[in-house]
Amino acid sequence: MSESGNKRAVSKTQKEAKPKRRFFKGKNPTKALLDEIFELAANGIKQQTIADTIGVSRSRFSKWMAEDGPVAIAWRQGNAEIGRKIMQKSIEKALGGHATMLIWLGKALLGLSDQPDREEEVTDKAAAIRETLDQMNAGLERFTGKDGSFADPDAGGAKSKKRRPKRAPSSSGASAKGGK
Repeated sequence: MSESGNKRAVSKTQKEAKPKRRFFKGKNPTKALLDEIFELAANGIKQQTIADTIGVSRSRFSKWMAEDGPVAIAWRQGNAEIGRKIMQKSIEKALGGHATMLIWLGKALLGLSDQPDREEEVTDKAAAIRETLDQMNAGLERFTGKDGSFADPDAGGAKSKKRRPKRAPSSSGASAKGGK
């Protein structure tokens, strides 16, 4: 009897040590549940772990989140709270002189970037291409007239009509345009 009496005494002690939490009034979550969800989310706890901690199935918790009711609101507020805490600490570090944090916050909050704007990059490339084409045209003008005709060495330097040089016949005996 003493052994079974000890077991009963232990089980009563265990029950007393673990208070029963009542999180629902009918189907609605209580304020205690919403406060716990907020606190867990504010400490960076994932939704699956929150579901396990409050004693509901993960699918039930997912349904609550999808309903966009009080549970989803408590979770979003808790999640926003941890974001606020992180940003506050980041700003404190940056204002304390942490160079890396200053750079990161400048990018995150002010939209600063290491890369040039895409529009500037395209404009710079287009200008470089134009400059190269102008240089090529200037080089060609030394060998041709402004009208694009080539100088005829037999005509004593006079310009002749623009012609394409004839191609030598290919080794197969016919060109790709029907043998001309």
